[in-house]
Amino acid sequence: MENIEDLLEISVFRGLAEENLRRFSGSVSLGVKHYSAGEFVAMQDSRCRGLYLLCSGRVRSYMTGSDGKQIIVEELDAPDVLAPAFVFATDNRFPVSIVTLAECRIRVVNREEMARFMHQEPVVMMNFLRLISDRSIFLSRKVNAFALQDLKGRLSVWLYENGEIRNQQQLADRLGVARPSLVRGLTELAKDGAVEFKQRKVVVTDREILRRYF
Repeated sequence: MENIEDLLEISVFRGLAEENLRRFSGSVSLGVKHYSAGEFVAMQDSRCRGLYLLCSGRVRSYMTGSDGKQIIVEELDAPDVLAPAFVFATDNRFPVSIVTLAECRIRVVNREEMARFMHQEPVVMMNFLRLISDRSIFLSRKVNAFALQDLKGRLSVWLYENGEIRNQQQLADRLGVARPSLVRGLTELAKDGAVEFKQRKVVVTDREILRRYF
């Protein structure tokens, strides 16, 4: 009998009767792929031919510009769905590359089979619509951060939400800036009294000061 315990944890199937999910998993091709850390799940601009369900592990998605510069979009922990907003797009190509940060197990559902199942199960359809709506909000905030805010504003948002920085190079990659620029921005925030440098970390000392910049 098909083991569906990992599928029950995926948000798109939340609220679905276990019996119905078991019937679905037994009637479609749910290819299971295993990845070691550092392997590519998808490459930017490659075709997205199915819904990728992250059942275990952790992945990072990033975009690469024509100049070779990389910007980290997000990191996801299982259970989650990878790039759901693009599987049914007219030009359904991955806008990002997805690489594993740990050992991962991923199930892939054919998009036509998934579409039929969503029509059969309204709860799955609603879950999927909620998922892509939430992801759209996340991406619009990303666009706002990159296009409308200066570096000080982007740094302030990150620090306000996360409280500290442990790896400056990783954050520079995430924000799409050179590390020297990041250090200059952090130094300005430190002079303002918003953060302070503690050994290899940068920690927030005044969230209200950070809030002024976004």
